[in-house]
Amino acid sequence: MPFRDRESRREWERRCRENTEAKRLYRREYERERKNAKRVAQYLLLPEPERSRRLEANARRRGLGLRWRVER
Repeated sequence: MPFRDRESRREWERRCRENTEAKRLYRREYERERKNAKRVAQYLLLPEPERSRRLEANARRRGLGLRWRVER
């Protein structure tokens, strides 16, 4: 961290600390999307009638929007 003055270094450490609420929320959303991508990849390997049924159920479940989203 090439900071010349202490104040900007302190500000950077405050903003980039690992356990901030914004980072936790962002990480949670990221992990959810990653798991969904893995699930969809598994669905694409299934035979056709089962694949269509599972993809439609996944889209319907995610379309309900029952989970919160991170505001960026």
